[in-house]
Amino acid sequence: MDMINLLTIFYRNKLPFIFMKHGDGEDACIRGDVGANCDGHRYGPVLGACLRDAFRIIQPIGFVVDFNDQWNYNCLLHRVDSNREKLKEFWLSVKYDWRPKIFVGPEKLRNASKWLRAENMVLIPEDNAFDDSRRILEELHTYNRPGSVFIFCGGMAAKYWMKELYLRDPKKTLIDA
Repeated sequence: MDMINLLTIFYRNKLPFIFMKHGDGEDACIRGDVGANCDGHRYGPVLGACLRDAFRIIQPIGFVVDFNDQWNYNCLLHRVDSNREKLKEFWLSVKYDWRPKIFVGPEKLRNASKWLRAENMVLIPEDNAFDDSRRILEELHTYNRPGSVFIFCGGMAAKYWMKELYLRDPKKTLIDA
């Protein structure tokens, strides 16, 4: 079964889940490479350790999709190679859901947050968002309503934040979009 179908089933049935992408940028950061990912987020040893820990904790209990599985890795993205009908079905399920939604992303994605009818938006820096993790996590932890749905557009740092939210409340839905 395609990941998009599985995520839609979980979402519609209000089953909490974690969808997390494990990309080549995360791998490079974990290895200790020098540089940054395609989104402009710098690699660093502290972020690498946080990523390693996040994948260790989330891999056994979440839907963690590897970069080599491009079909499922990009299943929630609006791309020319996406199954647009299934993609629309998933995001409309999110949009019209009554559960509290928190969108985590940079200012340039505010319209996406509004379209999804997110109650709250946690603004993050467009570059090197991990550097602002303390503030971001403090803000994220204020949204502790049962059944909350968190939608992340935060690159590598989002994996760390997702792990931290999961450890506080494993009943949240956490989506790495």
